[in-house]
Amino acid sequence: METKMTTVLRKWASLFLGLVILLGAIGWITSSRSDEDFSIAPHSGSGVCFAFVPNRLLLATGGDDCVVKLWDLQKREIITTFAGLDAPVRAIAFTRDGKRLAAVSAFGKIIAWNAETAEQVAILNANYNGLGVLSFLGDSNQVIVANDRLWDLSSKSPRLVYPFGGVSGRDMALSPDGTTIATAIQGDSSPKIWDAKTGERLFQFEVPKGELPVAFWCATYSHDGKQIATGSMEGKLQLWDTKTRLMRVGVGTGTNRMMSVQFSPDGAMVASTGASTGAIGAIGATYGKVKLWDSRSGRELGSVGGSFASYSALDFSHDGSVLAAACGDGTVKIWNVRRLLDK
Repeated sequence: METKMTTVLRKWASLFLGLVILLGAIGWITSSRSDEDFSIAPHSGSGVCFAFVPNRLLLATGGDDCVVKLWDLQKREIITTFAGLDAPVRAIAFTRDGKRLAAVSAFGKIIAWNAETAEQVAILNANYNGLGVLSFLGDSNQVIVANDRLWDLSSKSPRLVYPFGGVSGRDMALSPDGTTIATAIQGDSSPKIWDAKTGERLFQFEVPKGELPVAFWCATYSHDGKQIATGSMEGKLQLWDTKTRLMRVGVGTGTNRMMSVQFSPDGAMVASTGASTGAIGAIGATYGKVKLWDSRSGRELGSVGGSFASYSALDFSHDGSVLAAACGDGTVKIWNVRRLLDK
């Protein structure tokens, strides 16, 4: 039989639970306002990846519906749909001239299309299950896929197996000219640079004295190939000079884990996104944040985000006017960079 005290305690517990739920709902509404200029929901499901078309304000997206769509961001409409994949799309890449588009599925099937006509020009199976990375070596018929193999689209066979197998895909990047690969792998003390055509290790960056080791998570090249940016599980952004082979900048981003880093086309800024866990919106919730940094000083220039559906990838358009981010709710958020900096 319940005592009067037990009844009172239960009522107070119910009131407390209701208050937590109410605060969580209020927090969700406020923290999920990411202030984007607009967003697109290009595919069914929550998985989404994307790539900008070189030299044009067009965006290719891939998702769980196994197709790739080409978007005109100014008109906010679909131009072309590319079909034929057998599983959710995990990565997209364009040749440097933008004339060809390739995508890899979660099962490792790769299809290359003519970007203008959507005609399939090559199909191969890399026999890889999981999250992929996909990059063209310039305008050639060779693509890096499945994180550690260089495939020839003409012969449909691997041309080279890189010695850094086991990377996740986020922690490697192909240089803009297609000659080198940067890796920033968990367990390494600093990033390494490799020859993209031979797989030979060229050098490893020098770690400054007193710099604490980090668990690398993502990496990217600047558009001129002179800098490398890396992000870590600890939320640290590090910028490395490929000429001096030294770290120039190291700053904490205020996130628990950095998911993606990208340079602006002129190299003046770095965009980062990461996942944070805390009592914002709901106890233990994970939320995303996109931040812009001065690449010379490491000073924070601005930030947007706060959505519980954290961002998994981001990139700038070719002219630096637009920043896009793939969100965990299946949308792609689009920001005007100038307005973002003015906030």
